[in-house]
Amino acid sequence: MSEKGRYDMLSKNIHRDNSIFLGILTLLGIAAFAEFMIGNTGSVFAITILMFVLVGIIAVLRILMTDRRIQTIQNEVPDERTRKIDTYAQSKSWYVTFMLICIFVFLNTFRIIELSVYEVLIILFIAMSWSWIAFKWYYGQKGDIE
Repeated sequence: MSEKGRYDMLSKNIHRDNSIFLGILTLLGIAAFAEFMIGNTGSVFAITILMFVLVGIIAVLRILMTDRRIQTIQNEVPDERTRKIDTYAQSKSWYVTFMLICIFVFLNTFRIIELSVYEVLIILFIAMSWSWIAFKWYYGQKGDIE
């Protein structure tokens, strides 16, 4: 798929998602207004105001997130250099993770430290994701990879 086709498809998905979101938001607003009109007690009024504030905050956040996503899509056209940097960063991240596994095996063999499987998986997940992000940033700043 071409980059233009990819952008058009993502743009359509964003508009569809926003239409669904705004529909749900409208229903929440109507429900809050109906609740306000039916009940006249102080607690219902406070809850209705709180619902309107939350709906407004959610709407603003959604609009800001959509705007940022559209700008990211427009600015982020993967070229050969970007793909090369991404591939190189992923391979280096895999190498860091492999070395971390070797260290865990060494530490467990000599009973220096004992970690549960859950702890090891969390550490590996964090190490993989952060090392990939760090290598991607580093090689992106560096320029072309030789």
